[in-house]
Amino acid sequence: METAYGTEADLKELVGKAHELGMKVLFDMVIHGFHKNSPVLQQRPELFVRKENGEMALHPTWRSVSTDWANPAYQQYMVDLVTHDLRNYNIDGYRVDAATYKGAGWDPTVTYPVYRSGSAAPELMEKMLQALRQTEPDAVLLSEVFGPVFYSVCNLVHDNQTEAVPVLLEKMDKGEYNAALYKTHMANVYDMLPTRSQPGVLCP
Repeated sequence: METAYGTEADLKELVGKAHELGMKVLFDMVIHGFHKNSPVLQQRPELFVRKENGEMALHPTWRSVSTDWANPAYQQYMVDLVTHDLRNYNIDGYRVDAATYKGAGWDPTVTYPVYRSGSAAPELMEKMLQALRQTEPDAVLLSEVFGPVFYSVCNLVHDNQTEAVPVLLEKMDKGEYNAALYKTHMANVYDMLPTRSQPGVLCP
């Protein structure tokens, strides 16, 4: 924990006060990688995606050291982490950041298809939510990524594709897009969702 922001006791007090005020507290969770200086790289090197030359791979966008979402050891690591945080800090769940596809791994020792190293985020998130709910049935998992797959493994999602906003506004200024077209697009997206994942319905 970064002590410049306070102690563990401070954090527990903050969560307790928020609950007294009727608020829920979610930790922000980055599952796609670790900082290059994290001690976990040396402690648990098996958790990370490998390039063709055997070196640890970097996330294509954020340049973090890329984790292997399909690796059972990494999935268990994350299950243990969320369970620890829930029990120790009494939080209400997580917001999961940037869980979209991030590229294949090239470790010849894995027993699953290499593409799953960068595409098994929904599987990982489903296990995380199940672990949370074993301790707290009302635990929340909020996914940054919007879409049918993520609706099926989370309580809530939000679309944080901020780069799309200026593109949309530019098209509207040119008369190439309008509210009616956007409404039709959203209706088509919702039609793709399974029944249990329709807006306003929490997943089991």
